[in-house]
This record gives sequence, structure tokens and C-alpha cells, in this order.
Amino acid sequence: MGINGTQLLPKNLKPTQMKILAYVLKNKKAAKIIAVLCDKKGSYFNEIQEKVGGSKTSTQEIFRGLERLKIISSEWEIRHIETNGKKTTRAVKSFTLTEEKETLLEEYLPLIRKMI
Repeated sequence: MGINGTQLLPKNLKPTQMKILAYVLKNKKAAKIIAVLCDKKGSYFNEIQEKVGGSKTSTQEIFRGLERLKIISSEWEIRHIETNGKKTTRAVKSFTLTEEKETLLEEYLPLIRKMI
């Protein structure tokens, strides 16, 4: 197990950590988003939306909830994309797990995957 062997056992979790796990486990779309971010160590909205499916509006609402709980963070990036042979520059919002939550979520990733 992770840090100090038993620190991330369910009985040793802090109330905030329990709240985070409960939110992710009760919301299937949030669980899918967390799984994608754990795998890729960060991604932008359209990449995540392709894997998660459903409406973009509901995905955006889940992102807001995850940001409110400080599970993920986001920042704008400039990406150079080639479409139809033309190079274009786009501003895209990139999402990553916050450092303090990443350890917790990666430890419980097998359980999160089973919920998907």
C-alpha cells in the first residue's frame, strides 16, 4: 500500500479524503474522468469527453464539481493542431489531478475502475 503502508486504508482516511472518494464513487462520470486523468497524467477537455461520452454540458458540470473539491486543477495551454493539412493554434483547457489528491486516487484506482 502507499504512504506508510496503512495511511490510505479506509479506517485511517481523513473526512476530506472520505468525501472525495464518496463523490468519485457515487458519480460514474466523475469516476471515468479520474481514471482517464490517472492514466494520462493530464488531458484536455475534448480528449476526456471522447473517453467519457455523454453530453458536454454534464461533463463540464462534473469538472466544476471536481475543481470545487480541489481534486483536479486546470489551466489554459496553447496547442498547435494540424487539421486538413493546415496548422492552427488553439487555446485549450488542460486538466490534471492535484498533487495531494493524486496519491489517494491512484491508490483507490482499482476500486474506481470497478465502479465504471
